[in-house]
Order: sequence, then structure tokens, then C-alpha cells
Amino acid sequence: MIQENNFDELYRCARKVGTMFIESLTEGLLKSNINPEEYLTKLPEYYMFNNLNCRNVKLSITEFQGTNHFSGSLINSIQFAEGTTHIPQACCAYCYDLSSVTIPASVQYIRAHAFIGCSHLKYVVFKGTIEQWNKIIVEYSDLVWQNVPADHVLCIDGKCSLIPVYTN
Repeated sequence: MIQENNFDELYRCARKVGTMFIESLTEGLLKSNINPEEYLTKLPEYYMFNNLNCRNVKLSITEFQGTNHFSGSLINSIQFAEGTTHIPQACCAYCYDLSSVTIPASVQYIRAHAFIGCSHLKYVVFKGTIEQWNKIIVEYSDLVWQNVPADHVLCIDGKCSLIPVYTN
């Protein structure tokens, strides 16, 4: 029987061994039709790092541990769960196939390198208003969106600059 605390511990042990074990663990569980998100309390570091199989990601977890959760993966789209307050450092860095990102209105902070090198990212959707988008703190904004072709974000009340007014 799978229990919630077993999965958190399983990922903690895999992290001690190395990132490739986390990648393999996630891939093996998904191939077995087991969604680890249903049993985890936080998305572990390197959760789908360099994953070649998952294309469209709709997260249900709102908290993250560490960095590089999807870096280098072949995902096409990612939708962060409502209630997520920050997008972690290098979360989707160098996801070359990533073309769309949906960010909930609850996000208050985007860390450095979150989407750096996502060279096909054309659509950034924010589920809040332009005013809310402009209040998001972006750590090193030039490094979050570097080499990203999108030049604006689509909010519920219109389009605005990809770089929020308040940046670090």
C-alpha cells in the first residue's frame, strides 16, 4: 500500500543518491500509472529533470522543494496550480519545447532562471489582472525570460509587458 509519507521519504532518499535517481523514480512511477503528485506534499527538486516522456503538465501541488523541477524536459506546456505563491529557480530552465505557461493569480514571486532558455515559449498566460502581474516580484528579471520569444503576458483584463513593474 502506498502512503503519502512513504513518497516524501522515497524522494528524499533518491536525492541523497543523485538527481538521476529522482528522474528515474518519477519516470518509473508515471509509466506504472502512478501519479506521484497524489502522494507528495511538495514537488521535489529535479522531479522531471530531463524527462523525455511527459508533454503537458498540470500541477496540483502548490509547494516546491529546491530547484530544476522540469529543467531540460520535453514538456510543451505547464500550468501551475492555483495557490502556488512562487515559481522556483530554474523550474523550467532550458525546456526547449515549452510553448505555453499558465501562471495563477496567487503567484507573488518568480525566481531567477525560471524560464531561461525556453526558446519556443510564445504564450504566457496569467490568471489575474495586469495590476496583479505588475506586483509580482521577479528575481533578476533579465535572467528569468532570457532567450524567450514571448514579449507579453496575457492577463484576464488585457496584455502587458512580460517584465512586471516591480523587479529585483
